[in-house]
Amino acid sequence: MKKLTSAFIFLLGISASAASYEIRQMNQILKHIDKDTLVVLDVDNTIAESVQTIGSVQWQEHEVEKAKEQGLSTNQALERSLRKFIAVSYVSLMRPVEPATPTLLRNIQQKSAGVMALTARPAELLARTRFLLGKLGIDLSLARPIDGNLQTVAKEQSIYSKGILAVGATNDKGEMLKWLISQNGFVPFKKVVFVDDKVKYTKSISTALDSLGVINDVFRYGAADQRVKSFDPALADEQTEYFEVTGKILGDE
Repeated sequence: MKKLTSAFIFLLGISASAASYEIRQMNQILKHIDKDTLVVLDVDNTIAESVQTIGSVQWQEHEVEKAKEQGLSTNQALERSLRKFIAVSYVSLMRPVEPATPTLLRNIQQKSAGVMALTARPAELLARTRFLLGKLGIDLSLARPIDGNLQTVAKEQSIYSKGILAVGATNDKGEMLKWLISQNGFVPFKKVVFVDDKVKYTKSISTALDSLGVINDVFRYGAADQRVKSFDPALADEQTEYFEVTGKILGDE
């Protein structure tokens, strides 16, 4: 595990330690977790990934670029790709990024203050996401840090339910986590461990928690990097066309 940065933040008279790491295996976060730690994890390319190319984050990003090349604005391209992503998500399945992840998460749920997912998936996919993770043996409600169903609207709707906070692609993950942990009834904690495959989100979370004086260790997780790098646009387009014609998923093989 490579430690990238370490600093002490002093805000409003509160001392907070912030550290950023690069990891390839999820079990590398274990030594940073104790009974006072809130563990927050991204979903796509962190906890789980699409079984095939279509339905993956890299496929959706490819769809955005295709739409922009066809003359759509960035917002229009995002909206079109989102509609496709949602449609595919209702017929596609996921798999753990690492086979050991479901068991590892169950162990973390037993030793930490709380465990939750924070995903850029749209709020309307929250129930489907919970179902897909459940099929992998992952139940994020077991050590959820707060009960109830909560929602707010920033750039778009965000919904929290049973251990999953879905904030959409345009909301700031850090600001949405700040909103959630400020709610009455949130589990007491002394530190946050956050794991995500995208640097922009680890930075967002660290910035937000630093502003609150909250100790945080953020991890840029790279177990899915090779699959992302080997993304095949031609295969993606073939699968997209097949889905749009048949409503079915064409595998990578």
